[in-house]
Amino acid sequence: MLKETADAWSTISPRSMLLTAAVGIADQTLHNWIKQAETDRGEREGLTTQEREELRRLRRKNKSLREEREILKKAAVGSTGERNGLGQCSSRGAVA
Repeated sequence: MLKETADAWSTISPRSMLLTAAVGIADQTLHNWIKQAETDRGEREGLTTQEREELRRLRRKNKSLREEREILKKAAVGSTGERNGLGQCSSRGAVA
C-alpha cells in the first residue's frame, strides 16, 4: 500500500514527509520507492524492478556455479596434488 501511495507522488513533498513520520520509515526510503516506480514506468533511466530481480537471480546462480566448479576442481586433483590429465584415472594411474 505504501509503495502504491509512493507511486502517485513524483517528488518528496511536505505531505510525504508527514507520511514517512507517521508510518515510521525514513524519507530516503520513500524517495527510493518513488524513483523505482518512475523507472518501472519508463520515466527514469535505470533497471526496472523485474530487471533487478533477474540480475539478483543470475548473480546467485553464477555464485553457485563457481562454487560447484571449485568443488569439482578439488575433487579432480589426484593424491599427487596434480590434476588428472587425459587418459588418467586418479585411482589407477594411466588408462590404456
